[in-house]
Amino acid sequence: MSTWKWTAPWSPAHLMPRWRDLRQAGPLSFTIRFGLLRVMPTMAAPVIGFLIARGTPISIPAWGVIAAVYVFLSVMWSCLTWYSCEARWHASTSPDGTPD
Repeated sequence: MSTWKWTAPWSPAHLMPRWRDLRQAGPLSFTIRFGLLRVMPTMAAPVIGFLIARGTPISIPAWGVIAAVYVFLSVMWSCLTWYSCEARWHASTSPDGTPD
């Protein structure tokens, strides 16, 4: 029986094989590259597509609030994922296998 498990391309498990390179680029680069350019469109597309398809009239300030919410969620995801990957990386490189 196969134990195949799908992971999102931006999940910590998927990012770990290239974490050394991502780590060298720094947290700001990681937030822009993954949080804002990959995760935010994936989270926002269904909701925005639904609103547009329904023809719901939304004012410009309301669109700004929607955008701000998704930017906030993406930045939070980036911070949490960065620290999760850092902890995994430190645990995998420490001699006794425990994080610092």
